[in-house]
Parts: sequence; structure tokens; C-alpha cells
Amino acid sequence: KNKELEFLSVNDIQISLDDMEDYISYMTSETDLNNKSINQSVSSIKELLRYLKLKKLTNEIDFLDHIDRLPENNNNKHGVLTVNETLELANLARTKERNLKEVKYYLILFALDTCLRKQAILNLKWSDFEVREDFVIVNAIDKGNKSFRKQISKEFYEELLTIRKENDERVFPISKDAVDEMIPRLRKLMNLPEERGIVFHSIRKAGVTFQYRLTNDIIQAQKAAGHSNISTTMLYIQEEDYSLTGAISSKNVDETLFEKVSHEELVEALKEL
Repeated sequence: KNKELEFLSVNDIQISLDDMEDYISYMTSETDLNNKSINQSVSSIKELLRYLKLKKLTNEIDFLDHIDRLPENNNNKHGVLTVNETLELANLARTKERNLKEVKYYLILFALDTCLRKQAILNLKWSDFEVREDFVIVNAIDKGNKSFRKQISKEFYEELLTIRKENDERVFPISKDAVDEMIPRLRKLMNLPEERGIVFHSIRKAGVTFQYRLTNDIIQAQKAAGHSNISTTMLYIQEEDYSLTGAISSKNVDETLFEKVSHEELVEALKEL
């Protein structure tokens, strides 16, 4: 309900089947929880509602018997796209989609650039942008009613303005269903196997992974993702981590090697960092 516990009212705890189905749908499409974790969460809510019913605080909850457990023989993990794959996805949306081509193109680019979740992006209004001298701030409300301030370039903002419609305050005037239906079509055009689990959320993962590779700093990637727990960020970044070289293995490292190479070799080395 996006409220602190002490502010909940009796009316807030009148949960319907639609509420539960929306919640389960949100967890499966917008989070990285596996089916086992989702089932545990749903079971906890069921038990709470049954207790509240015994206390005569809720209405009928017979619908709980119609909520089936999700199969736990798959990990339900969303795949990660590379930046280049995401750019190809955007270009395909621009050239192959029948409707709202430009909106879909910039929606994908915006998701990659800001690492915001789908619903937060779809909720954005033009009034949520603060134009500064050299950049633009995006004020967004994301998962858990958290406020986020993201920075985009002024050039990208000016590109976004090309899709602005008169009398429509929404930045991306497109429905959630239209976005969800678009991804399988684009995935098929790119010949991406279904086993990779590519969904719209995969674009956010691409953005977070890019931040990590750019900085080699997991804290910066965590900030980009807006995660409160760094272990969640680690799930996004599919990098092989061999850790640091130990004291014994490092003893033959030449710490003055940079003084012995040419300027061209230094430039090439810096390019690879």
C-alpha cells in the first residue's frame, strides 16, 4: 500500500483477488525474485489475511484458495542484454514496430540510460524534468514509492522532446501491455533464444552492468540501480570475479613497468581499462 505500518487503515487491508494477481505479476515481471521466493511472500500474505479475518478485520478471503503456487523448477531469472543488443532492440522498435515507433525507440534508450524500472518510466511526466545549464535532472518515483533523481544529458533530453505531444503530460504515452507485447516481437527479430529470458527488465540490467563496467565500482552500480542491498546488484552483473591477486602471487609484479613502455603503449593500456 506504499504506507508505513502505523498509517495503515482497516480499508487498506481489504485485499481482493485482483490485488493479489497484480502483486504476483509485479514480482514476476519487475523484480529478480525466483518463484520460490515469490511463493514464500504470497504464503506469508495469505496467513496474515487469514489471521486478520479471524480478528474480523477483513472481508471475505475465499479467493485465497484460488491462488496457485508458481512452479519452482525454474529460477525465473530475467536475462541480461548487452548495451549493443539494447541499441539494436531500440533500432528495431524504430523501424519494425507498426505503432508508436519513436516512442518505443526512446523508451528503450531512456530505460538503458537511467536504469529506471518500466512502471517508473511510464509514470513520468514532462514536469518531472529539471533543465539545468549543462544537464537535465529526472525526478522519478520507483519501486516502494522511493524518490530518485537521475541525470541525463541535455542533448538526449532535446531528442526526447521530439516525441512530446500537445495536451499530453506523459513522457511516454504508451501502455504497459503494449510494452510487454513489443519485447517478444523484437526478441524474435534479433533471434534471441527464449532460454535467455529477455524481458523489458533486461534493459535495466544492461544499464546497471554498463555502469559497473564503466567504473569497475559495485557501489556506483548499486546507486544506478537504486538497490538498498548490494547483493541484489550482484545478481544483475554477470561478470566473472576472480578477486584480487594475493600477496604471494603479486610479489613479482613490476610496479615501475609504466615507466618502461612507450606513450603509444600507455594509451592502448588506458583504452582497455
